[in-house]
Amino acid sequence: MMRVIRNVVLLLMLCVMVFGDFPAHAADIGGFNVEVLMRDKHPFFPDHKRTLVVRKGQHTVAERNIYMDTGTRVPLHVYEQEGDFVFIDANGAWYLLNSQEQSLVQLEWSWNKELPAYYLGTFRLRPGDTVPSFVKESVPEKKDVYLFKDPPAQ
Repeated sequence: MMRVIRNVVLLLMLCVMVFGDFPAHAADIGGFNVEVLMRDKHPFFPDHKRTLVVRKGQHTVAERNIYMDTGTRVPLHVYEQEGDFVFIDANGAWYLLNSQEQSLVQLEWSWNKELPAYYLGTFRLRPGDTVPSFVKESVPEKKDVYLFKDPPAQ
């Protein structure tokens, strides 16, 4: 039995190393298809690179690498602000999805800045899941959003 489990684990690790991505659950956010892809960084440890992907129809608007998940299920919070959408990563990085220009830009790093008023949901890797889901939770407080004081590379 242990041999079968070991072989299954090795096969899964090989698939991840060959194909690179786990599937993600996408969300419709203001007519955009948004998802967070988990990309394996290390075949044996639970840390993953994360990529925020925004599409409009079949067109990819943007793909941006965001803060790495070191196995702690790092969340990405989503807000609406004046018709656009703000993504706030656990390290205080803010990204603006401009609805009119259909562009995603990284804003100035804003540690502990006041959160936008209209919370939409959170991309979160929940216990037992292997892919992040977009979930609507109770409105997060700043201490739940700003987890790692680690400015992103510009």
